[in-house]
Amino acid sequence: MYLVDNEEIKKLNSEFLNNNYETDVLSFNFYEGWKDGELLEEKGLFPGEDSKKEIGEIYISIPKIEKQSLENGVSFSKELSTMAIHGALHLLGYNHEDILEEKIMFSKTDEILKSIILE
Repeated sequence: MYLVDNEEIKKLNSEFLNNNYETDVLSFNFYEGWKDGELLEEKGLFPGEDSKKEIGEIYISIPKIEKQSLENGVSFSKELSTMAIHGALHLLGYNHEDILEEKIMFSKTDEILKSIILE
């Protein structure tokens, strides 16, 4: 996990997703075969990857998290934890491209968040 500034996350978002704006979290999978937490098949390995210990990279914009925590009326640590979980779920193949996927992913995020102690 990398904690970055808005400039860096905007650069990554533009370079890899063709989105020219800042975002809170970006996830980049090392394996393409993940769906809802299960590795369906081993494909899409990056060169040099020889184990499943690292499934991808997560980038989180600290300034964006600070702003969102104020907007959402939650602590910085809760917002950061929420986005870290969100990014990890993306690495495991969860998405929110439609209403059902969004409901599943956000429910899973809440479930994990409730299982950790914050402040």
